[in-house]
Amino acid sequence: VAEFSRSIAESVIASREPVVALNAQSDARMASFASVHRMMLESVACVPVLAPSGRAVGALYVETRLRPGSHFERELPTLRAFADQVAIALENARLIRENQRRADELAEANLRLEEARQRLRELLGDRTEQLKRTRKKLRDAREALYGHFGYHGLVGTSAAMRRVYALIDRLKDTDVPVLITGESGTGKEMVARAIHAASARASKKMLGVNCGAIPENLLESELFGHVRGAFTGADRERKGLFRECDGGTILLDEIGETPPKMQAGLLRVLQDGKVRPVGGTEEQSVDVRLLFATNRDLSEMVREGKFREDLYYRIHVVEVRMPALRERTEDIPQLVDHFLGLFAARYKRDKKAVSREALRMLALYDWPGNVRQLEHVLLNAWVLSDGDELVPEDFDLPGARSLGASEATLSAKAAPVSSPVQEGRRTKRRGVLTEHHRSERERILEALRACNWNRVKAAELSGIPRRTFYRRLKEYGIQ
Repeated sequence: VAEFSRSIAESVIASREPVVALNAQSDARMASFASVHRMMLESVACVPVLAPSGRAVGALYVETRLRPGSHFERELPTLRAFADQVAIALENARLIRENQRRADELAEANLRLEEARQRLRELLGDRTEQLKRTRKKLRDAREALYGHFGYHGLVGTSAAMRRVYALIDRLKDTDVPVLITGESGTGKEMVARAIHAASARASKKMLGVNCGAIPENLLESELFGHVRGAFTGADRERKGLFRECDGGTILLDEIGETPPKMQAGLLRVLQDGKVRPVGGTEEQSVDVRLLFATNRDLSEMVREGKFREDLYYRIHVVEVRMPALRERTEDIPQLVDHFLGLFAARYKRDKKAVSREALRMLALYDWPGNVRQLEHVLLNAWVLSDGDELVPEDFDLPGARSLGASEATLSAKAAPVSSPVQEGRRTKRRGVLTEHHRSERERILEALRACNWNRVKAAELSGIPRRTFYRRLKEYGIQ
């Protein structure tokens, strides 16, 4: 490095102002600088190098020795410009070093992160294997549970339901049409969903349509779709349920309500696997499994000319008959437990129980609405009951309110052999219950008299829920 006057450079850096001296040895500003005299400097020009922040980071220094520099003052702007360029170069160098430092830190952090990810992958691999094993155990347990208590949402272990489960097992792997018959409310749609869920099409859609709930002029378009302009209001093309459900399963409920024109279209689908949209000219192939459900006697409808015979034989390949609830009363306790658990989970409340007397009453009832009616009756009692246990008085069942008569009938039906002690207990219980009814009737009459026969106020005064209070009025013949 060439020797220069550090004193001059340091003073310029400190003051951030340029210095120009044509005769440095006689310049008063440099009288104290020994280097000026030792190096026999004649002329000096020094300008600060200023960073963008204004801080001096160096100096640009020019000197002459032994002879003066006559044009130093005129070169000051050029020196300043050079100093600015030097400042920019230094700042760029600083930024490059900073970026390199950060890049090195980022690379090191990424390396540590990759090592952590590798460790995490190893841990997750172990956990994944454990989870797979646990899921398999859970699936096996669920299948075992379904095998004992039900099948894909169906509940019951009676002989009639076991026959249904056996048919589902046979049908799940074959795409033959299935006709599901039974009274309203027996769970025909649940059977259809069970068949779909157990089949190879389970990952695809399942759609259900009630053929009796859709107007005749819209049913064909609903199922097969339509082209644009096919009829008034058809401003765009519609695929229809058959094409939307391609690869899946379609349940045609209330198939007996299908109009004759629609029956012909269904026959074409069953025979050729093709549909023709309303207003269209080309048939399109579809891959769907068809399940049918009805609560009507289709064979009788065929004899009456209300249902096509060829379609009947096409859909009646295998029939799954759902038994009425009165035909499988032994399943009622399981159904009651299932629905009460369902209500508790759905409405986020504690699960209630059903008293033994109430369960007996439910088992004796005819259930014209089948499982659907049982669910609604249980929900009604569950919502309106104040206690944790549902008793006979909580259930709104026409013709099943006289518990004494019900219990006597049940005893004759379900307990063919009774000891004298058991008969004595039953007689005593009926007597206590009759006395309870008399006492309750008197309490209701007193409350009505006290409230001038205002039923709302009387219910509040007696502490009986209003709906239960109204039922009691009807039961006890109080007008």
